[in-house]
Amino acid sequence: MMTSRIALLLFVVYLLASCLPSARKPVTDEAKVDSLLAFHSRTLFEDLAEDFSLDYRPMPVSAKPYSQAPEGCYDAILESLDKLGIKELDTLSWAIEMKRRTEWDSLFFGDKFKLVPDDTIRSIFADDSRWWGYFNEHIGPGFLRFSLPIFFNDYHYALVYASENCGGLCGYGAWMIMRREEKHWVKVDEHCFWIS
Repeated sequence: MMTSRIALLLFVVYLLASCLPSARKPVTDEAKVDSLLAFHSRTLFEDLAEDFSLDYRPMPVSAKPYSQAPEGCYDAILESLDKLGIKELDTLSWAIEMKRRTEWDSLFFGDKFKLVPDDTIRSIFADDSRWWGYFNEHIGPGFLRFSLPIFFNDYHYALVYASENCGGLCGYGAWMIMRREEKHWVKVDEHCFWIS
């Protein structure tokens, strides 16, 4: 009888403590959007990584999101989206969000990836004596780079930039339109494709 009273008392203290304003962080709309964006981005990035040749765990990913606009292929992207029934692309809010996010949060990536600071990548390749040999030895056989995805139609479609960098003459990247099919993302179209 005494243990049940103690348990009840501890439960009441726990409930009261969790209701105190200082004990809880308010959940903002921005935090809700970020967590939803991170959840969908994470599965998208995992499926995109499967398409690249890097068979290395954890896969190195640049900690700085790709943030360049799709110059030269913007009209083709809009045409592809139009064919899919996606009429509006709020480019202004997307561009603002891309510039706002200067570094990836770990919520966007699971344990299949390791975030590598962009300064580290830049410093390795700025020094001709280190370059890919040093990168391969100390970090991995290459690295991936992703933009912040923009999602459409209740997270059924996404536009994202993805690239794999794996050597002086080894790499591939493009702006990709992806479609979610059940639990996986599949590539529907790609634009501004490059390969070396």
